[in-house]
Amino acid sequence: MVKVLVVSDPPDYDQPWQTQGAESSTGSGVIVETARGLRILTNAHCVQDHVYVEVRRYGRSKKHVATVEAIGHECDLALLSVDDDVFFQGVTPMAVGPVPELGDTVSVCGFPVGGERVSITRGIVSRIDLVRYEQSQRMLLALQIDAAINSGNSGGPVVRGNQLVGIAFQALEDAEQVGYVIAGPVVTHFLEDV
Repeated sequence: MVKVLVVSDPPDYDQPWQTQGAESSTGSGVIVETARGLRILTNAHCVQDHVYVEVRRYGRSKKHVATVEAIGHECDLALLSVDDDVFFQGVTPMAVGPVPELGDTVSVCGFPVGGERVSITRGIVSRIDLVRYEQSQRMLLALQIDAAINSGNSGGPVVRGNQLVGIAFQALEDAEQVGYVIAGPVVTHFLEDV
């Protein structure tokens, strides 16, 4: 588990010669194995318009500077690297598992707004379907779960057992306890393409 701390400077589309000004936000991430070594997987919307990114591992206080290595706005995923090898010492990366079945229990892990400690909530997979991803407005495979996905949970791992089944990324407005998870096959496709 990783907390992602971002300073961004989004453009002002009404006045394109200037920006909206610096903003700070947080998200979550998970350490995965890629062809280039260990990396942090998070949501693209967490690091969009980034100026500066830091990451902090669960249970550690030291923050490390991270670089956005790849970003897929269509699937709302991003890959971060950290130059300091100390960051990854003792880490076992999460492997992407199969798509869970309807009714399976999954755990959403992350750092939602309102606290500095990790939060773990459990939910049931209630739907597996094509869903409109807010980041790109594309219809891609996603899991619908009845666990809350709050601001700050974005980019966090959704696990079943010890396998990554997806990445938390959005909630349904005007509905309680409806969250969406980027499905494992979409995650795998992104990791293979970058």
